[in-house]
Amino acid sequence: MKKKINEVTDYTLDPQIKEGIEIQYQNELKRRIKANKKQRRVDRILTIFIIGFIFVVVYFILSANSKMTNKAIEDCMSRGHSENYCYNKWA
Repeated sequence: MKKKINEVTDYTLDPQIKEGIEIQYQNELKRRIKANKKQRRVDRILTIFIIGFIFVVVYFILSANSKMTNKAIEDCMSRGHSENYCYNKWA
């Protein structure tokens, strides 16, 4: 015959243990919030630097292209071609 085991119906924690768990949970939550804010700030700054770098690179490429095109047009005109011909050919 099986022996009946009394069921435990009281699942309450000791108030000190419960308070310790809650304090630990709150501290962990605050730490995670702080870490997330810091990570978002770092991500935002990195994104701004990347976008700025892309703009600078594009500016220098367009500037170099413009200078090269202007030199080519001036060289074409110095060879005796008309200004209209040189612009149509190089621009």
